[in-house]
Amino acid sequence: MKGLLLKVLLFSALMIGIHAGEMVQITFHLLTNSQEDRDLFLIQKFLIAQVERERELFGYRMVFNDKKELEIEGDRDKMEPFFTAFEDWIKTPLTEEVFEDSKKDYLNHLALMGEFDEQALLEEMDFEAAVEGKNTLLFLSAMIESIADFVEKAPQVELVSHQPNYQLFYNLPISEAQQHAISKLIKKMGDSGYWTLLKSHTEMEALGNQVVSVHPLRFIGHIYGNPSLKKRMPKILDDIFKRRGFLNGYGKQEGFAQRMTREANHKNLMQYLPGFAQSIGVTQSSIEPYFHRHDWEGLLRYLAK
Repeated sequence: MKGLLLKVLLFSALMIGIHAGEMVQITFHLLTNSQEDRDLFLIQKFLIAQVERERELFGYRMVFNDKKELEIEGDRDKMEPFFTAFEDWIKTPLTEEVFEDSKKDYLNHLALMGEFDEQALLEEMDFEAAVEGKNTLLFLSAMIESIADFVEKAPQVELVSHQPNYQLFYNLPISEAQQHAISKLIKKMGDSGYWTLLKSHTEMEALGNQVVSVHPLRFIGHIYGNPSLKKRMPKILDDIFKRRGFLNGYGKQEGFAQRMTREANHKNLMQYLPGFAQSIGVTQSSIEPYFHRHDWEGLLRYLAK
């Protein structure tokens, strides 16, 4: 990635949506060549991921979608503090120390998500390339500032009813046999040593096959809704091998993190969040940022407290 040229990115489209519930959605469509600008795009993804890590974004979400469009979404009333936080980040010079720490964390995150090709490419990213990449995002500060004026003047939409549909989560199928299998799986993982787990490989795989059809939110809803299972989760998460198996799977079997990411990409996740939060006794707002960041390990650790 050395010798990456600083580029001025043009827009083919800028879409602003103000939806019921006063949520603001902004999409920036960048005119980039997918091959020539591949390295720059990956660096921009890395940098955008650092904004949430380094600044309080007041619930705002900033991600690149599959079309390489930058999506920004959040509460209309928090647009100004979000803009201030983002402007502060974009104008703060990147230091080598911050870069090295952020790069290490992001590469670990990519490994956790199974994004090994992207991880391999970004391992070559050096400090100079990151600084150049951040400079290509400077224009976003001015763009968001001008958009904020438009949003402030746009008419608000009032809902007659904006009650969350809790029942959607409870309608996700899970049989008694599957609940029993999940319980046995978590107890085995939490209480057993490596040698016991190795000898129980066939049994563990069979248990996993029984619950593979259960939606991942329903899966952890059963775990964290059961105090006996919940108390075993720190034992799993604090053990590097057990954690990897739970999050990333093993063999041909998908792990929890991969399943959550797949459901999120298929738009089959957020509608169940209200019911899921209710079922385990937490507020939706307390866990929603983990869903926006696809930080599934962070979600599990937060719920295990």
